[in-house]
Amino acid sequence: ASLPNLTHMMASTPENGHSTTFPKFLILGGCGFIGRHLVSYLLDKSSVIFIIDKTSPQVAWLNPQQADVFKDPKVKFTSANLITLQGCERAFDTVDDDIDYVINLAAETRKGQTEPVYRDGILQLCKNVCQFVDKKFGSRLQCYVELSSGFLYTSEKTPHKESDKADLWNHETRYKYEA
Repeated sequence: ASLPNLTHMMASTPENGHSTTFPKFLILGGCGFIGRHLVSYLLDKSSVIFIIDKTSPQVAWLNPQQADVFKDPKVKFTSANLITLQGCERAFDTVDDDIDYVINLAAETRKGQTEPVYRDGILQLCKNVCQFVDKKFGSRLQCYVELSSGFLYTSEKTPHKESDKADLWNHETRYKYEA
């Protein structure tokens, strides 16, 4: 699926209908596969992009174009472990208070981990992030997006509705569903 057109996110002004002020983004997990592409996409549609990730851009296997995006002055990176409250506090202290959009892509996605690794890396991380997003931005935030993948339904090859009963296949899906 493609991302929606973000031109409606520009701030309006009475003088001419549009401003050159673009929104501010916070992307959690911004160095991951989806995050790096999202940062590239948003670069010319934002005034600043704050990225919090446990993996730094220097070791995230970015291609040359993605590495250049992460060097742009509008991109502000902080390395942090969002599983801990201390990591969240330190990371969120580096982010402006007037963020417009928070997009959470951060989660444990490596296959074959133990159940506690998924519980902490998905559920605890999400709880911590939500707590700090609410505390720092509150009602000023325009939108919070939690993005994930998972296997919620049976393996039947039939379409499902959002209202269908979930059949959680693994620890990753169970904890994302719970989050």
